[in-house]
Amino acid sequence: MAELLGPYDPVLYRNRELVSTPTSIPGLVVVDLVVHQDGRGWWKETFDAAHLEDIGLPAGFVPHRWCSNASKKAGVTRGIHAELANKYVTLERGEILAVIVDLRRGEGFGGYERIHLTVGRGLLIPVGCGNSYQTLTDDVHYAYLTDQNIAPTRPVTRVSLADPALAIAWPIPLEEATVLDEDRWNPTLSQVEPLDLAALANQANDHTYDRS
Repeated sequence: MAELLGPYDPVLYRNRELVSTPTSIPGLVVVDLVVHQDGRGWWKETFDAAHLEDIGLPAGFVPHRWCSNASKKAGVTRGIHAELANKYVTLERGEILAVIVDLRRGEGFGGYERIHLTVGRGLLIPVGCGNSYQTLTDDVHYAYLTDQNIAPTRPVTRVSLADPALAIAWPIPLEEATVLDEDRWNPTLSQVEPLDLAALANQANDHTYDRS
């Protein structure tokens, strides 16, 4: 894992160009943002559809929901929850390790990526992938945009953070981490049905609520 940065570490300001980096999971894209710094602090452009489409955001990505959450301490661990919409994640404070698992039907099912996110790095998570993360610092502010609304009654595929088949190396061991009880007893990857994107698309007009 990359070395942790302070909230005003000069490393955050080195990137002078919006850059996207594909990953081993189709559609999962790391976005390195330009963070401008002066004596007051920093400023960044978090979302500009035209600029982001140029580097890999799905064409026509129209934000339907903008949500955020805050975690008090390092070690807060959430997931693994399947995304029912495309999600664009950024941080306003702190650092996390994001672990994204491909839950879509196909050869890539069960593959995952571990990605270190800071205020200078965002992540585009495609529909059908499982989203999870662990806070690496205190006082993390996590924000995201989605391109659909999802109904509260719509089931969400969940996978265990401790699935031995995935064997995710969490920086803070799960027995020492802050994890909701509901996430401690999720099924293993072998117990879930791979997600069919056509079936998910047919449900796209549902309205939903999601806290991941």
